[in-house]
Amino acid sequence: MFTSNKFMNIDDNYINPAEMTKYKFILSLEGNDVATNLKWIMNTNSLCFMPKPTVESWFMEGTLIPNFHYVLIKDDFSDLINKIKYYSLNTDES
Repeated sequence: MFTSNKFMNIDDNYINPAEMTKYKFILSLEGNDVATNLKWIMNTNSLCFMPKPTVESWFMEGTLIPNFHYVLIKDDFSDLINKIKYYSLNTDES
């Protein structure tokens, strides 16, 4: 995997997707379009946290069921810490 290029500054804190799959929780966020990491997150054993999708692609994000396919978080992330704490303590539900 590359470590830097002229368009972005990737420092020593960069974690590639293969390394991310070692984590229990992964955050998926839309930018100007769909959250492109959602497709590979759904193919891992990690629990996906994300706000309700607002953009849809071939992956049909709108058909995903909140709190079944992913943990629904508020758009302002105000409940993220509490939900992470909850699923950390209730691993049988994740």
